[in-house]
Amino acid sequence: MDIRFLTGADKEAQEKLYSLSYIYPYFPQETPMGPDVTLDGTLGAFENGELAATVITHDFTCNFNGLRVKMGGVGGVACRPESKCKGYARVLLEKSLTAMYENGFVFSSLYPFSHEFYRNFGYEFAFSRRRCFITRETLADFRVKGSFVAMNDENEHYAREVYDKFSASLDYSLVRGDKLWGNFKPKKYSPMDYWYLYFSESGEPEGYIIAQNVQKDGNTFSVKDFAYLTPCALRSILGFIGSFNNHNNVVFDESGRMDMLMLLDEPYNVKLEAAKSGMLRVVNVMKALSLLKAPCFDGSVVIGTLDEQIPENSGSYEITAEKGKLTVKICEKAAEITFTMPALAAAFSGLSDFDTLVMSSSGITGDTGNPMLRALFPDRVTYLNDHF
Repeated sequence: MDIRFLTGADKEAQEKLYSLSYIYPYFPQETPMGPDVTLDGTLGAFENGELAATVITHDFTCNFNGLRVKMGGVGGVACRPESKCKGYARVLLEKSLTAMYENGFVFSSLYPFSHEFYRNFGYEFAFSRRRCFITRETLADFRVKGSFVAMNDENEHYAREVYDKFSASLDYSLVRGDKLWGNFKPKKYSPMDYWYLYFSESGEPEGYIIAQNVQKDGNTFSVKDFAYLTPCALRSILGFIGSFNNHNNVVFDESGRMDMLMLLDEPYNVKLEAAKSGMLRVVNVMKALSLLKAPCFDGSVVIGTLDEQIPENSGSYEITAEKGKLTVKICEKAAEITFTMPALAAAFSGLSDFDTLVMSSSGITGDTGNPMLRALFPDRVTYLNDHF
């Protein structure tokens, strides 16, 4: 087995592999690429000269605790049917994690086909939002204050500005460039697609909505992405959705700091289900711990980690809070509490508070009573709505 990064000369083989793995049609390239073109972050395993498996690491930046840090988005994990169960995916994932660590990444995220499989590589279920199913008539009770304008290439920058402000305080939200924004754009204009900007009564851009008509169980207004900067913007977006009287039903995921049960006069009018959105891994433990906020009290704790894929992460870390400043150092002291890498990812995810995590995870051992732990690992408002 040979492992190397793919070039443009491998693009056709890569697309054929994805067609087999993800069951979609293969279309030959109109303009073949050459070997001088690199396919950024794409590792391939070759068997007898043929591409047998791939893993892509996307070079993302995410928000965390008000800072921007590097996050590796793992995707394109694929293997030819005849090459499965030979360990190719494992080798590629381990090499990609090593490369992420060496290149300064702090976190990694992915959308799993199996949570159990990726847990073997230090990832843990980390992102969940509530999916809302509601009738259009229910949203019609919300009133629009301000105006909506169809989005186009000339005014799209307002949506980008709104997203940047909206996502800045939402942990693990990705910093979107042209490529990520392009994922939301329709390939060509269709009356089934809805792109709208919201402007407040004073003319300030304070929200946007990207949606699509889905012809299932009657016309369904399916919201792909939306953001808002004020309570008025959120309520106006909901009212705007309610004005589309050619739709029977609406489906969207709660985003940011919204709660449909509190927004509605009658909470019975919305059906909620858990929308599982991805997994998280800590790639560099020292860097990640250094990003945590200091508690409002002085204290210290020594935590231990064991990382089978990135041995540089294994060891004891002394975390000290003094006068509002947090310091982290590697030490030789015995750990008071030890985390497996999936458990550490769960602690960083903030999907639950620390006490709930202790009750739910089997990957935490030792003394869980130190109040520093509850302060360092609180529940968080997260956002991951970019597919890769």
